[in-house]
Amino acid sequence: MAKNIFPDSELPIRRAVELLPQIFQTDANAKFLAGVVDPLIQPGVLEKTVGYVGRRFGKTYNGKDIYLDSNNTLRSRYQLEPGVVIRDENSRITNFYDYIDFKNQLKFFNNQNENDSLETEADHFSWNPPVDWDKFTNFRQYYWVPNGPPPVRVLGQAATIVSTFKVR
Repeated sequence: MAKNIFPDSELPIRRAVELLPQIFQTDANAKFLAGVVDPLIQPGVLEKTVGYVGRRFGKTYNGKDIYLDSNNTLRSRYQLEPGVVIRDENSRITNFYDYIDFKNQLKFFNNQNENDSLETEADHFSWNPPVDWDKFTNFRQYYWVPNGPPPVRVLGQAATIVSTFKVR
């Protein structure tokens, strides 16, 4: 059986029905696997993209830079803005709010102002990473041993030994 290939990439088209035993290679199984499994097992074709994402305004914007476009213009304006992730006690994500949710909440409360800088005027944002600041600032006072410190042997009498002393 001749292998079919993709015309652009010259990669072979993988068919899941060919992996089945001959008795199960029926037309019904071929149609089902072609629609459900075959798209999942095809070889991927990567496309290299080079460009910036995020704001196209501000202090660091250069008109000569190449930016990657997004299909959604509102999403492309707020790609790298801060967001909030809410987790439960088991560290599972229960909710996520991004900047567009923030803007929609303002509109819900009847704020019709489209100028974002009036509500969020700040040039810098704070960042609090999960870092042990004592180890980060006093790293010279800590000893980093891959398997932990070596064990310390303490020698002495066992607890079951009874000693007898005579006092004169």
